[in-house]
Amino acid sequence: MQTIRRPAEFPARNFHFDENYAAHLQRVETVTIPPSTIYEMRWGWTNWSRLYGDMFNPDTPIRHRLFRGVIFCNGLMVGAVRLEEFDTTSIISRRHFYDCMDAHTMETASLGGTICGIFTEDEFGTLIDLGSILYWDAAWMHPDHAKGAIWARLTNQVIGRMRGYAVLVLKAFPLEYQSAVDPPVEKAFQHRRRAMMRYYQRVLRVEPVKRRRNRTYGTPDIGWMMRWHPNIVREADRAPIRLGLADE
Repeated sequence: MQTIRRPAEFPARNFHFDENYAAHLQRVETVTIPPSTIYEMRWGWTNWSRLYGDMFNPDTPIRHRLFRGVIFCNGLMVGAVRLEEFDTTSIISRRHFYDCMDAHTMETASLGGTICGIFTEDEFGTLIDLGSILYWDAAWMHPDHAKGAIWARLTNQVIGRMRGYAVLVLKAFPLEYQSAVDPPVEKAFQHRRRAMMRYYQRVLRVEPVKRRRNRTYGTPDIGWMMRWHPNIVREADRAPIRLGLADE
Protein backbone atom coordinates (compact mmCIF):
# COMPACT_ATOMS: atom_id res chain seq x y z
CA MET A 1 0.00 0.00 0.00
CA GLN A 2 1.25 3.41 -0.87
CA THR A 3 1.00 5.47 2.30
CA ILE A 4 1.39 9.22 2.00
CA ARG A 5 1.92 11.02 5.27
CA ARG A 6 3.89 14.19 4.48
CA PRO A 7 1.89 16.12 1.84
CA ALA A 8 -0.75 18.40 3.35
CA GLU A 9 -2.51 18.58 -0.03
CA PHE A 10 -4.38 15.60 -1.41
CA PRO A 11 -2.14 13.78 -3.96
CA ALA A 12 -4.91 13.07 -6.48
CA ARG A 13 -2.55 11.51 -9.03
CA ASN A 14 -1.89 8.58 -6.69
CA PHE A 15 -5.59 7.87 -6.25
CA HIS A 16 -6.87 8.53 -9.79
CA PHE A 17 -9.63 10.80 -8.51
CA ASP A 18 -9.86 14.26 -6.94
CA GLU A 19 -11.75 15.89 -4.07
CA ASN A 20 -14.85 16.45 -6.24
CA TYR A 21 -15.28 12.70 -6.64
CA ALA A 22 -16.79 12.51 -3.14
CA ALA A 23 -20.05 13.92 -4.54
CA HIS A 24 -20.57 10.58 -6.34
CA LEU A 25 -20.11 8.50 -3.18
CA GLN A 26 -23.35 7.71 -1.40
CA ARG A 27 -22.37 5.25 1.34
CA VAL A 28 -21.07 6.57 4.65
CA GLU A 29 -19.03 5.23 7.57
CA THR A 30 -18.39 7.24 10.73
CA VAL A 31 -16.09 7.02 13.73
CA THR A 32 -16.07 9.29 16.78
CA ILE A 33 -12.84 10.27 18.54
CA PRO A 34 -13.44 11.39 22.16
CA PRO A 35 -14.64 13.77 23.23
CA SER A 36 -16.64 14.70 20.12
CA THR A 37 -14.60 14.69 16.91
CA ILE A 38 -16.52 12.90 14.17
CA TYR A 39 -14.84 11.52 11.06
CA GLU A 40 -16.94 10.51 8.08
CA MET A 41 -15.88 8.43 5.10
CA ARG A 42 -17.97 8.56 1.95
CA TRP A 43 -17.24 5.49 -0.12
CA GLY A 44 -18.30 3.34 -3.03
CA TRP A 45 -17.31 0.58 -5.43
CA THR A 46 -17.11 0.80 -9.20
CA ASN A 47 -18.84 -1.85 -11.29
CA TRP A 48 -16.98 -5.05 -12.06
CA SER A 49 -15.08 -5.02 -15.35
CA ARG A 50 -12.78 -7.40 -17.18
CA LEU A 51 -9.09 -6.87 -16.69
CA TYR A 52 -7.68 -5.87 -20.05
CA GLY A 53 -5.03 -8.23 -21.40
CA ASP A 54 -3.39 -7.25 -24.67
CA MET A 55 -4.31 -6.68 -28.31
CA PHE A 56 -4.27 -10.42 -29.01
CA ASN A 57 -6.22 -11.47 -25.91
CA PRO A 58 -8.15 -8.39 -24.74
CA ASP A 59 -10.57 -10.30 -22.49
CA THR A 60 -9.01 -12.12 -19.55
CA PRO A 61 -10.68 -14.47 -17.01
CA ILE A 62 -9.97 -11.87 -14.33
CA ARG A 63 -12.40 -9.15 -13.36
CA HIS A 64 -11.75 -6.24 -11.02
CA ARG A 65 -13.40 -3.28 -9.35
CA LEU A 66 -12.19 -0.25 -7.41
CA PHE A 67 -13.04 1.00 -3.92
CA ARG A 68 -12.73 4.72 -3.31
CA GLY A 69 -13.20 6.34 0.10
CA VAL A 70 -12.93 10.03 0.96
CA ILE A 71 -12.60 11.02 4.64
CA PHE A 72 -14.01 14.26 6.06
CA CYS A 73 -13.83 16.05 9.39
CA ASN A 74 -16.02 19.10 10.03
CA GLY A 75 -16.79 19.27 6.32
CA LEU A 76 -13.13 19.32 5.23
CA MET A 77 -11.46 16.53 3.28
CA VAL A 78 -8.69 15.06 5.46
CA GLY A 79 -8.03 11.61 3.97
CA ALA A 80 -8.56 9.12 1.18
CA VAL A 81 -8.34 5.36 0.63
CA ARG A 82 -8.15 3.29 -2.55
CA LEU A 83 -8.53 -0.50 -2.82
CA GLU A 84 -8.88 -2.87 -5.75
CA GLU A 85 -10.52 -6.29 -5.81
CA PHE A 86 -9.57 -9.06 -8.25
CA ASP A 87 -11.66 -12.14 -8.94
CA THR A 88 -11.46 -14.97 -11.48
CA THR A 89 -14.41 -16.03 -13.61
CA SER A 90 -13.04 -19.49 -14.44
CA ILE A 91 -10.36 -21.98 -13.42
CA ILE A 92 -6.97 -20.41 -14.00
CA SER A 93 -3.36 -21.49 -13.44
CA ARG A 94 -0.69 -19.43 -11.73
CA ARG A 95 1.04 -18.86 -15.05
CA HIS A 96 -2.14 -17.64 -16.73
CA PHE A 97 -3.01 -15.44 -13.75
CA TYR A 98 0.42 -13.83 -13.76
CA ASP A 99 0.43 -13.29 -17.53
CA CYS A 100 -2.95 -11.53 -17.33
CA MET A 101 -1.86 -9.33 -14.43
CA ASP A 102 1.48 -8.61 -16.10
CA ALA A 103 -0.21 -7.44 -19.30
CA HIS A 104 -2.40 -4.92 -17.48
CA THR A 105 -0.16 -2.51 -15.52
CA MET A 106 3.18 -2.54 -13.71
CA GLU A 107 1.33 -2.45 -10.40
CA THR A 108 -0.90 -5.44 -11.17
CA ALA A 109 2.17 -7.26 -12.51
CA SER A 110 3.91 -6.79 -9.16
CA LEU A 111 0.81 -7.98 -7.27
CA GLY A 112 0.35 -10.97 -9.57
CA GLY A 113 4.00 -11.93 -9.27
CA THR A 114 3.83 -11.76 -5.50
CA ILE A 115 0.70 -13.92 -5.27
CA CYS A 116 2.19 -16.51 -7.64
CA GLY A 117 5.51 -16.40 -5.82
CA ILE A 118 3.93 -17.06 -2.42
CA PHE A 119 1.65 -19.98 -3.25
CA THR A 120 2.27 -23.32 -4.92
CA GLU A 121 0.02 -24.33 -7.83
CA ASP A 122 -2.28 -26.34 -5.57
CA GLU A 123 -2.40 -23.58 -2.96
CA PHE A 124 -3.20 -21.01 -5.63
CA GLY A 125 -6.10 -23.16 -6.83
CA THR A 126 -7.41 -23.31 -3.27
CA LEU A 127 -7.01 -19.55 -2.92
CA ILE A 128 -9.15 -18.66 -5.93
CA ASP A 129 -11.76 -21.21 -4.85
CA LEU A 130 -12.00 -19.49 -1.46
CA GLY A 131 -12.65 -16.03 -2.87
CA SER A 132 -11.23 -12.90 -4.42
CA ILE A 133 -7.98 -11.01 -3.76
CA LEU A 134 -8.45 -7.63 -2.07
CA TYR A 135 -5.54 -5.27 -2.70
CA TRP A 136 -5.12 -2.20 -0.49
CA ASP A 137 -3.60 0.22 -2.96
CA ALA A 138 -3.14 3.59 -1.22
CA ALA A 139 -4.05 5.66 1.85
CA TRP A 140 -3.54 9.33 2.68
CA MET A 141 -4.30 11.42 5.74
CA HIS A 142 -3.69 15.11 6.32
CA PRO A 143 -0.83 15.52 8.84
CA ASP A 144 -3.17 17.23 11.31
CA HIS A 145 -5.36 14.11 11.37
CA ALA A 146 -2.75 11.37 11.05
CA LYS A 147 -2.96 10.10 14.63
CA GLY A 148 -5.38 7.37 15.62
CA ALA A 149 -5.33 5.40 12.33
CA ILE A 150 -8.69 6.89 11.35
CA TRP A 151 -8.27 5.71 7.75
CA ALA A 152 -7.73 2.13 8.93
CA ARG A 153 -10.63 2.15 11.38
CA LEU A 154 -13.10 3.47 8.81
CA THR A 155 -11.99 1.14 6.01
CA ASN A 156 -11.86 -1.87 8.33
CA GLN A 157 -15.53 -1.26 9.12
CA VAL A 158 -16.33 -1.68 5.43
CA ILE A 159 -14.01 -4.64 4.88
CA GLY A 160 -15.37 -6.32 8.00
CA ARG A 161 -18.76 -6.69 6.30
CA MET A 162 -17.35 -8.12 3.07
CA ARG A 163 -17.83 -11.84 2.51
CA GLY A 164 -16.46 -12.53 -0.96
CA TYR A 165 -12.73 -12.03 -0.57
CA ALA A 166 -10.19 -14.61 0.60
CA VAL A 167 -7.12 -12.50 1.38
CA LEU A 168 -6.26 -8.85 1.89
CA VAL A 169 -2.89 -7.95 0.38
CA LEU A 170 -0.82 -4.77 0.54
CA LYS A 171 2.71 -3.57 0.01
CA ALA A 172 4.34 -1.21 2.49
CA PHE A 173 5.85 1.61 0.46
CA PRO A 174 6.27 5.22 1.69
CA LEU A 175 5.50 7.44 -1.27
CA GLU A 176 7.72 10.25 -0.06
CA TYR A 177 10.51 8.04 -1.45
CA GLN A 178 8.83 7.37 -4.77
CA SER A 179 11.41 7.55 -7.60
CA ALA A 180 14.10 8.35 -5.02
CA VAL A 181 15.23 5.03 -3.55
CA ASP A 182 18.90 5.31 -4.44
CA PRO A 183 22.00 4.79 -2.26
CA PRO A 184 21.88 8.20 -0.47
CA VAL A 185 18.38 7.54 0.89
CA GLU A 186 18.25 3.72 0.92
CA LYS A 187 18.90 3.43 4.66
CA ALA A 188 16.22 5.98 5.53
CA PHE A 189 13.78 4.28 3.13
CA GLN A 190 14.32 0.85 4.69
CA HIS A 191 13.91 2.28 8.21
CA ARG A 192 10.66 3.99 7.20
CA ARG A 193 9.30 0.87 5.52
CA ARG A 194 10.07 -1.34 8.53
CA ALA A 195 8.25 1.16 10.74
CA MET A 196 5.28 1.11 8.34
CA MET A 197 5.14 -2.68 8.42
CA ARG A 198 5.05 -2.71 12.22
CA TYR A 199 2.31 -0.08 12.09
CA TYR A 200 0.24 -2.08 9.59
CA GLN A 201 0.61 -5.21 11.71
CA ARG A 202 -0.96 -3.27 14.57
CA VAL A 203 -3.78 -1.38 12.83
CA LEU A 204 -4.63 -3.75 9.96
CA ARG A 205 -3.63 -7.12 11.48
CA VAL A 206 -1.64 -8.07 8.39
CA GLU A 207 1.55 -10.14 8.51
CA PRO A 208 4.69 -10.03 6.35
CA VAL A 209 4.90 -12.73 3.68
CA LYS A 210 7.83 -14.13 1.75
CA ARG A 211 8.28 -15.30 -1.81
CA ARG A 212 11.01 -17.24 -3.55
CA ARG A 213 13.93 -15.28 -4.90
CA ASN A 214 13.56 -16.27 -8.53
CA ARG A 215 12.26 -14.52 -11.61
CA THR A 216 9.65 -17.03 -12.73
CA TYR A 217 6.95 -14.52 -11.86
CA GLY A 218 8.82 -11.25 -12.23
CA THR A 219 11.51 -9.68 -10.09
CA PRO A 220 10.92 -10.43 -6.38
CA ASP A 221 10.46 -7.43 -4.11
CA ILE A 222 9.82 -7.02 -0.39
CA GLY A 223 7.39 -5.21 1.85
CA TRP A 224 4.33 -7.35 1.03
CA MET A 225 1.84 -8.20 3.78
CA MET A 226 -1.34 -10.24 3.93
CA ARG A 227 -4.21 -11.44 6.08
CA TRP A 228 -6.93 -14.03 5.56
CA HIS A 229 -10.62 -13.23 5.69
CA PRO A 230 -11.66 -13.84 9.33
CA ASN A 231 -14.37 -16.34 8.33
CA ILE A 232 -11.83 -18.50 6.51
CA VAL A 233 -9.53 -18.55 9.52
CA ARG A 234 -12.38 -19.35 11.91
CA GLU A 235 -13.74 -22.18 9.76
CA ALA A 236 -10.33 -23.83 9.40
CA ASP A 237 -9.13 -22.84 12.89
CA ARG A 238 -6.02 -21.62 11.09
CA ALA A 239 -5.08 -20.26 7.66
CA PRO A 240 -6.24 -22.93 5.17
CA ILE A 241 -2.99 -22.71 3.22
CA ARG A 242 0.33 -21.52 4.49
CA LEU A 243 1.80 -18.10 3.93
CA GLY A 244 5.38 -19.03 3.17
CA LEU A 245 7.76 -19.88 0.38
CA ALA A 246 6.21 -21.45 -2.69
CA ASP A 247 8.06 -24.40 -4.14
CA GLU A 248 8.70 -24.42 -7.87
